[in-house]
Amino acid sequence: CPFHVNDGAVPGFKVYVGGRWGKKTAHGHALSKIFTSEEEVLDVVEKAILLFRDRGQAGERFADTIARIGFDEAERILLSDELLERKEEILAD
Repeated sequence: CPFHVNDGAVPGFKVYVGGRWGKKTAHGHALSKIFTSEEEVLDVVEKAILLFRDRGQAGERFADTIARIGFDEAERILLSDELLERKEEILAD
């Protein structure tokens, strides 16, 4: 930037969940946190997979799971570590 507006900026990642394409589309919702490392992004992706495994119903799409449990609840879960603490239990089912 020639005006040096971004000189002190830290690059980050915005993660959206609950979107989908196809016959029935849905816009994803952005999580409120801006992730500053690739490791944080990969952690939230792992948590999203665990959330779908734990709360998803047979034949349900991820967007429908997010809509059913509510975005606020999904965000609360994804930004906490409770799914990682229960990872072995979730994957064992």
